[in-house]
Amino acid sequence: MTSKVGIINVGLRRIGVAPITDLTEGSRAANLASPHYDELLPVLTRSNHWNWATKRIELARSARTPVSRFDYLFFMPTDNLRTVVVSASDLGATDLDYKLAHDDVDGDVLLTDATQVFLTYIADVTDPARMPPDFRYALSMAIARDLAYPLTNSAGTADRMDQAAQSAWMRAVSTDAIEDMPDRRPDGTWVQARFGQHSRASN
Repeated sequence: MTSKVGIINVGLRRIGVAPITDLTEGSRAANLASPHYDELLPVLTRSNHWNWATKRIELARSARTPVSRFDYLFFMPTDNLRTVVVSASDLGATDLDYKLAHDDVDGDVLLTDATQVFLTYIADVTDPARMPPDFRYALSMAIARDLAYPLTNSAGTADRMDQAAQSAWMRAVSTDAIEDMPDRRPDGTWVQARFGQHSRASN
């Protein structure tokens, strides 16, 4: 189910509705499921710190001086769903004073006094092939939960799908957490002093 149609059809089958063949086929299932998928996906993606959706980049700085108490303006990525860490160095320190805003010229921006900004964020991943199987299944079950009553008019089916969606979500979150590896902390000065500034790079 590495396609939008495939993910939707897993959910439809769970509630006993015939699968769709195309998002624009005109059936009631397609008309309800396609826009709901587009609304639900970013909501579920930003609801957890997924490893597969996490990006870390250095932000580009604008040449314009912002009309603000801050000195610099940085461009935020267009695929940003949730900001996780903003840092003035690539070591990930989080003591940076900043403000997120929307600029009429540049769109979503970050204002700060730092001359360099690194951003860790949850990205808007729309390609199902980039999503792990557990998340795709959780998305299918969420669609089944939300469309169960509109498509079957069965409260019992809706209740069962609600439980199934909760279980699928918890499994996806748990699996992602197991795969999570803590960021490697930078060596302290005592390590550099003991082993030499360039000893690790030379190994």
